[in-house]
Amino acid sequence: MIRRGKEIVTVERKAAEVFAALDMESKYTKEEIFELYANTVYFGSGYYGIREAAVGYFGREPLELSDYECAMLAGIPNAPSAYSPDMGNELAVKRVRKVLNSMMRNKVFTRENADRIEWQMIEVWRFVSPCLRCNGKGM
Repeated sequence: MIRRGKEIVTVERKAAEVFAALDMESKYTKEEIFELYANTVYFGSGYYGIREAAVGYFGREPLELSDYECAMLAGIPNAPSAYSPDMGNELAVKRVRKVLNSMMRNKVFTRENADRIEWQMIEVWRFVSPCLRCNGKGM
């Protein structure tokens, strides 16, 4: 048995997860597996899947979202109760910054793109926290 927090995970369960993952990888591409994940993962506030989250949080279809809103959604599944935008806390803002840093580190986009997205975020969140500009140094 393996203890993960309060949950006890058996070796049998872990083995079943490995075989399920291998089976999925033999039938689907990485892109298809990611699409299945993105369409079913929990995004907080009762939203499952990227479409429900986009419509629920921002009132728009996924293809209509701004870059900032996409970065926000990308960070939520890690801890939905902490990072959902309707919580009105700065953890969500910090998480977006972490997503942006990761995307720059992996050369998905440049520092200029990240700065532009951060300014979009500041415009949205400036009513929640007037000090976002000073917290954003050293993204």
